Amino acid sequence: MIQRLFTILLFLIFNTQLSIYQNSALHFDADNNKVSVSHNPVYNIGNEFTIEAWINAEAWRSEAWQGSIVAKDQQGPDAGFAFRAGKSGTLIFVMSVNNTWNEIQSSPKMNRRQWHHVAAVVNNGEMKLFIDGEQAARGTYSGMPSH
Repeated sequence: MIQRLFTILLFLIFNTQLSIYQNSALHFDADNNKVSVSHNPVYNIGNEFTIEAWINAEAWRSEAWQGSIVAKDQQGPDAGFAFRAGKSGTLIFVMSVNNTWNEIQSSPKMNRRQWHHVAAVVNNGEMKLFIDGEQAARGTYSGMPSH
């Protein structure tokens, strides 16, 4: 009897916690909303990483470089990376390598007011962009990412 009550109690607690966090997300209204995280070396990139996001834009910025999804590009004039979307549904990834910016950019493929799964993949000298599981751009680089 006590074990059954304990199981029911755990079930109720678990379901209550799920309902609190269910359907939660950040909503940005295109007026310079953002989440900022303080600089920490743990966020430095290497030669192998993936950045993924689900995005749903009500409107696109006029240029691709204006719509940051994830960026760490303010540590110096030529250091960091940025994963962005804008300009009629264009996806862009830029990364500093040996203090020189390397960029790949898709053609305009994403619709407004529609969910898209986007990813930037960096793997030992190769950069790729994916939109909804399909490769949208590819590029290469030589050297080490600059922090």
